[in-house]
Amino acid sequence: MSYDNVSVIPFKTVAITTTAAAATYGIRGPKGKTGRVVDIVATCTTGHVLGSTTQTQLLVGLSGNTAAYATFEPPALTAATGVATLSDADSANSGIVVGHLIPADTEVLLTTVANAGAPAAGVLVYDVLIAWEN
Repeated sequence: MSYDNVSVIPFKTVAITTTAAAATYGIRGPKGKTGRVVDIVATCTTGHVLGSTTQTQLLVGLSGNTAAYATFEPPALTAATGVATLSDADSANSGIVVGHLIPADTEVLLTTVANAGAPAAGVLVYDVLIAWEN
């Protein structure tokens, strides 16, 4: 697959309180097209402070392997001005899984991991950008 003629579609989540219990959101790409994650963007609406025991993550995958396509652990961010992309993340826990294509007509799962341990706090909105090709 060359990805010379792709459609990049951003999938936006609702505002997610990073200390809330894990949640999963299902999305689907265009019918009959395979895809790959090209970036994830986190926008901070309320100061994002990293937890001391577990830092919030967004996992992009499928049933049985929630991190099959990408994992994003956003850095600390400031309310209203804080924006981070997958390439901004310093963590070894962030990255796109190389070589894993999203099969056509597959439900992709966006799964959150709760931010835990003092002084964890924050609200983030994620945009997951996926390139789709026939």
